[in-house]
Amino acid sequence: MNSHGRLRRAWSTALLMVAVLAVSPGPLQAADPVVAEIDQTPITVKELNDALAALPEQSVADALKPENRKKFVENYITWKLLVQEAHRRKIDDSPKFTRLMDRAKNDILLLLLQEKLRTESAVSDREVKAYYDSHAQEFAAPEKRRVRHILVSNEKKAQEILKRLKAGAKFDAEARLHSEHHESAHEGGDLGWNSRQDIQPEFAKVVFSMKSGELLDRPIRTRFGWHLVRLEGIQPPKVPPLKEIETEVRRSATQERYARLLPDLVKRLKESSAIKIHDERLPMLSPAKSSD
Repeated sequence: MNSHGRLRRAWSTALLMVAVLAVSPGPLQAADPVVAEIDQTPITVKELNDALAALPEQSVADALKPENRKKFVENYITWKLLVQEAHRRKIDDSPKFTRLMDRAKNDILLLLLQEKLRTESAVSDREVKAYYDSHAQEFAAPEKRRVRHILVSNEKKAQEILKRLKAGAKFDAEARLHSEHHESAHEGGDLGWNSRQDIQPEFAKVVFSMKSGELLDRPIRTRFGWHLVRLEGIQPPKVPPLKEIETEVRRSATQERYARLLPDLVKRLKESSAIKIHDERLPMLSPAKSSD
């Protein structure tokens, strides 16, 4: 798991730990309706909305479905009861709880520092334009090719059709009559515009080696059968105007700056600190054994 993944997991743990400390609701607002009660202690709309806000987006969407809302409240009540039981057992007074809270606080601090660094990595409109100009090809739409094909189940039939095509038969007419690829047969075998990634690798290898208007002089075989191929046109890679992809360009420029900012910060912190590692003591490292 990478550091970002560990931090996200720690963040989730931290939220749970902080929530343990927040069992007692604050003063009720007049416009904060009570949705449920535990021993006459109200659970309000605001409290439940705060709980929803801590969930992943998809979980929120699921919880807010009409048929799931009551279940969400029931689950929240279960969670509250278990937290109350943990307090009753004084788990929050244990040394282990204190250690976990200390770790969680540090992980939250680190996450908030990263958020701050991302904010500091924001780029101006001029920098977005400069990034676009210097990375234009990274945003280019891939080359596309328009191809017609005739698909048949055996090579003999493919060779017979190819012979007629070389003698002057119309490709689209042959496709309508003989192609077993029903989706394209009625279009004269036209597969439309496709990038290399849109079609089968063995098919793409041939198509992207052809010239516009070329009829392939042999059938090619794929797992679908035997293909006769004619290349109708070539659409070169195209870079969209900045206004069409500005959000994507800004995101990439910001990410590139952030990718430099964090290592630079770490380097400065190390250079300004007196750090020494005692290599001879490294074998002494082992997971701490908990007595609680």
